[in-house]
Amino acid sequence: VRGVGGAECPVHYPQSGHAEQDPNEWWAATVAAVRQATGWAPSGSRIAGIGLAGQMHGTVLLGEEDKPIAPAIIWADGRSWRQAAQITDRVGAEKLVDIAGSPVATGFQAATLLWLQQERSSIRWRARKVLTPKGGLRRRLTGEIATDPGDASGTLLLDVRWRTWSAELTKAVGIDQAKLPPLLASTEVAGT
Repeated sequence: VRGVGGAECPVHYPQSGHAEQDPNEWWAATVAAVRQATGWAPSGSRIAGIGLAGQMHGTVLLGEEDKPIAPAIIWADGRSWRQAAQITDRVGAEKLVDIAGSPVATGFQAATLLWLQQERSSIRWRARKVLTPKGGLRRRLTGEIATDPGDASGTLLLDVRWRTWSAELTKAVGIDQAKLPPLLASTEVAGT
């Protein structure tokens, strides 16, 4: 390690039970942290690679030109509790765990997407792609849209055994799989 940098990103609470972040603020923090980290490196040093880690449970909606169309609804958000119960009823608690490896909860992308369909359909309708927070940052860094099995499993839309988007779970949420990112192994290069 030749340099380290960091920056904070605020969480916004537009009303009780809601927790959101602005993907543009993530980008500003990333730029600040990278500048800080590269400032430690000797002159002429080259960046060989960037590894990303981030909050798994969150929903970033991209519209035209792959730009965010709304604040990201993050893991701490509790507005989708009814939708989490609806998904469990539609799929069945045991089958949900069998497919996704976990029960659904608020803040998971599956519940958030169903909430958006029921409560903010105009925003959900405009979404051309749906990413996790880390996927949103990857897209901004590289222009590439992708996710890894770890983040994908946190959406509760992944069949964890086959590492593919689950037709049954995406149907229960009403999301077209074409709006979800391609899955790449965590060790694969996901953009340059």
